[in-house]
Amino acid sequence: MKNIHGLKSVHIAKNYLDYLREAYLIFLVDKYFGKPREAINSPKKVYVVDTGLATMLSLSAPENTGLLMENLVYVDLLRRRSIYR
Repeated sequence: MKNIHGLKSVHIAKNYLDYLREAYLIFLVDKYFGKPREAINSPKKVYVVDTGLATMLSLSAPENTGLLMENLVYVDLLRRRSIYR
């Protein structure tokens, strides 16, 4: 993220991610692995509350329907379980 968005340090990028997470704009989720050590060391999955925000910040093709649908399902499951209220 640091190099892609022109931030000067990894520390600043982590701070921005923490701010977005605390504001409930993004959700960081560990990927599933059989071994807990692999899950800790792997990059997190990022889900966004607003898919328009995800599309705007995306560096991939704008018609990435699969990822947008995955994001939509995750946010709907959160809403149904009332986790982020």
